Amino acid sequence: MSMKGWSQADVDAYKARQSVKTMPSASCGASEQAKGNLVAVKHSDATESTRNRYLKAKQPKGQPNKTEADYNFRYLGGQGIYEGVTFRLNGGSKYTPDWVFWSNGRMFAVECKGSYRFHSEGRALVAFLEARAKFKNVVFLWVQKHDNGEWIEKHVDERS
Repeated sequence: MSMKGWSQADVDAYKARQSVKTMPSASCGASEQAKGNLVAVKHSDATESTRNRYLKAKQPKGQPNKTEADYNFRYLGGQGIYEGVTFRLNGGSKYTPDWVFWSNGRMFAVECKGSYRFHSEGRALVAFLEARAKFKNVVFLWVQKHDNGEWIEKHVDERS
């Protein structure tokens, strides 16, 4: 197999380069990792969990992300309870709002979203709307932070 203008040796060298992934090796010492030295590891040698560890940083459990923390600081005065309650919905699913707070004897549940839309936002919206329909004594707020820093309420609960 040769591509236009490529010899068979060029194609073989290209395929060899593509079959190698560069990531820190589990066998590297801490000093090598601190220096930023990378070791070539074949895809088949690295397990799926090892690869995923280098692809994305995980948010610590039980702590809000920057967008959620910003909303709590600006609008709730730092008094919101992060993931303080979980609503059990029909069909066995659950919904946990980002922030819960009480005002004038009423419970408020707030879902905060950033300007970027993740694929999971659709599922979160379905759960949010289902919880709002089932728990009529709770005021549900869906707020979204835009790129300019402005917070907009969406899916406003008419009962509030």
